[in-house]
Amino acid sequence: MSFVSFALTALFFGLIGCWFGWLQAHHTVAMECEKLGGFYVGNVVYECVKSDHPLNENQELEDVDPH
Repeated sequence: MSFVSFALTALFFGLIGCWFGWLQAHHTVAMECEKLGGFYVGNVVYECVKSDHPLNENQELEDVDPH
């Protein structure tokens, strides 16, 4: 196997690993929010608020009023 082939294979599997990690993190946060109403990172606890208004493509998250 040449160096270029090895590098491209490593890049491919690295990107697949990052994508899988991103999906797993989002799934974990969503499940913790559903079950517990929040999640923690280190010593910081974040509370989740579910909005009834779906986000459209041109809307920023800060524009949504959770109340």
